[in-house]
Amino acid sequence: LEIDDPSSLRELMMTAIFGPGEDSRLFELEVGMNVLQTLESLGYELLEPTALVPGDTGPLAQLANADHTVQLWWQKSHWKVCGLDPTDGLWRQVLKSNGISASPLMPDFVVWDSSVQRMVLVEVKLTVKDDEEFTPERDGIRDMFGYLADIEAAAGKPFTVQGAVVAWNATGRPATDGSPVLVASQNEIDVLVRTAVGPIVANGA
Repeated sequence: LEIDDPSSLRELMMTAIFGPGEDSRLFELEVGMNVLQTLESLGYELLEPTALVPGDTGPLAQLANADHTVQLWWQKSHWKVCGLDPTDGLWRQVLKSNGISASPLMPDFVVWDSSVQRMVLVEVKLTVKDDEEFTPERDGIRDMFGYLADIEAAAGKPFTVQGAVVAWNATGRPATDGSPVLVASQNEIDVLVRTAVGPIVANGA
């Protein structure tokens, strides 16, 4: 599914393509919208058309400034996004070694700028806090470690990567010390995406 009018993207994404009881997907899209809005505030313009179905072959959205184009992918393997062979990653290596059929790892969002070879992986968690030992942000960090380990196992990968986790009512706040994983609640999404995605703009300036 594609639309030709970028101004209608937000309304359609948030109201028209999901039914009742799909709160986790709606929360994912809230995070995705914040990524788009942050990039726009940093001088990027939303291009058209835009794919609205996660299974579509193209990115969810593309934004560009005078020199660079940034893609936002939804529910797509990071290897698919950057065009590299997933068999180079740790995930596929372990599956193959143990005789398990191949299946992709798919972060909720991937922000990709090929011009500076930088990737931001975003994992979104909407779950009820069970106890002090298990929280949505810890679950998201654990998943993110899997994505990062998968990528780091690839010899000579030509891009840098930043992990980001947005979890409902997370107690963590976006790190400022160069941590490979940034964490934020639904109230700090803008700060998180500016911290995680901002370097794409800075490096592309």
